[in-house]
Amino acid sequence: MTQDEALRISRIGKTERASFASRLAGLRCPVCGSVLPLHPMLGTNPLSGEKWADAHACAHCETLLRLTGEHRFLHFLLLHVPVFLLTVALLTNVVTQFDALSKFNVGRGHVEPNLLGLALIMMVFVVPIQTALLRFEEVEVL
Repeated sequence: MTQDEALRISRIGKTERASFASRLAGLRCPVCGSVLPLHPMLGTNPLSGEKWADAHACAHCETLLRLTGEHRFLHFLLLHVPVFLLTVALLTNVVTQFDALSKFNVGRGHVEPNLLGLALIMMVFVVPIQTALLRFEEVEVL
């Protein structure tokens, strides 16, 4: 049995460019320093319920890599949750100043974001910020 058959290895071709999300996440190969693709690397986390690969082969140096998953809950609790809550709270106050992005809720008696305002908050601010927090993940060589 070869190494490729023993391990489930994900591969991305050398000609494929790193996406904006991959560059924003900043996961880099410890050997050659190239930007690693975000989705295949997230699939290698040993503590994730969605682990679908044991390793990812770096497109430039063919080194087998994976996320360590160390301190993942601590990062989630101390980084992701507070940044998410702070971002949503601050941007909700900003969005409610624009009539096209908010509506008055008669039952509660205050202005709140509508669907367009909520989508703007999530897609333009929250998702990129949460992706950038993935820079704290550790990549190890197998």
